[in-house]
Amino acid sequence: MLVRMPLCLLIFLLSFIAFDTKAQKSAISNYGISVISDLNDYKELVARDSSKAIVELKAVIPNIKLDIRYATADNFMKKPMYKTSAAFLSLPAVLALKEVQQELKKWGYGLKIYDGYRPYSITVAFY
Repeated sequence: MLVRMPLCLLIFLLSFIAFDTKAQKSAISNYGISVISDLNDYKELVARDSSKAIVELKAVIPNIKLDIRYATADNFMKKPMYKTSAAFLSLPAVLALKEVQQELKKWGYGLKIYDGYRPYSITVAFY
């Protein structure tokens, strides 16, 4: 079962760019990435496809370890970038990580997450 980890991690990474762009009203960044900055646009997107929902990792995987450095000054920016030390990911990514976490638990291991979805404004600040 551990051979599924790379596939799960690939799903995790791809989930960030798999936004539905057909009916999306939100802006396109300088890099061609759809940026959903309006709550109503997000709600419409999720209503059309619930797999596009962004969920808190701990809500689905309570025993996962988090070390969200960007909520502290202990990061390369030397200042907190997030208001909370939570991690949010798309629903398919969270479900894939849940499978990995369950598999690792059998071996006495678990996942430790350092970051998750980040608002586009934070990505721009990092750049």
